[in-house]
Amino acid sequence: MSNAQPVSAQIRFAGELDLTCSLPYQPRFFWDHDLWGHVPRWLSAPDTAKIETLSRDHLLVPGDCPISVTFFAEGAFNKLYTIAVSDGGDSIGSPQYIFRVTSPVEPFYKTASEVATLSYPRKHTSIPVPRAIASNSRAENELGWEWILLEMLPGVALADVWSDMDMETKGRMTKVIAGFLRQLRDIQQHFPFIGNLYFHDDISPLVRHYAAVDTKYTLGPIVTPFMFAGGRKLRIPRDLGPYPNDAEYVSALATVELEDMKLLQ
Repeated sequence: MSNAQPVSAQIRFAGELDLTCSLPYQPRFFWDHDLWGHVPRWLSAPDTAKIETLSRDHLLVPGDCPISVTFFAEGAFNKLYTIAVSDGGDSIGSPQYIFRVTSPVEPFYKTASEVATLSYPRKHTSIPVPRAIASNSRAENELGWEWILLEMLPGVALADVWSDMDMETKGRMTKVIAGFLRQLRDIQQHFPFIGNLYFHDDISPLVRHYAAVDTKYTLGPIVTPFMFAGGRKLRIPRDLGPYPNDAEYVSALATVELEDMKLLQ
């Protein structure tokens, strides 16, 4: 199913009855509400056979070479799958890639910005960041979802090993993480506006944006749940920036909330 045409998507609002709305931007999921606020509930899982085909195409894996696609995790509007490719024999080794499928909560902009945001620190810092091998920021594709194919960084979750570390190792690890945060803070000066990062060539000249210090990138429309969570907000005019200061950013957020409330009347 493509989202090129409006589709019927079930939307659930907190404190209201379920209702069905024809929305061109939110196929295959509905908005639910839990303790943490609005969350998307997927109506169907991505087709793993199509994920395998896309992975083979972009990793240049021959058709006779074994490859596995395994569900890994989900959260933050995404479902993740590990991709493991044979080393040339009959057996498949450890996963080497992550295939991330995203709900079209902010169509195009969320995925396009995430790809650019992964690229920027790889280029301007020493922080280990996975390389985006391929991506599609539009759901009009053979999978029917926006997606990113990433290298899988080696390692384990710090939370899984922290309690087993001695104090000296914890101290070294803390300094490493603090160094990463310092590098992120230092590159803030590259961005004179409040917005999301994109590759310059991905943003239409009709969309307001401002070049970053590295002109391969640009600051464009912001992607934040405050501007889309719940589904109703996609129906109203939204100023997505980028914003020259905090006051304009907060004003835009407040305006969206006020207009959203009017839809409840």
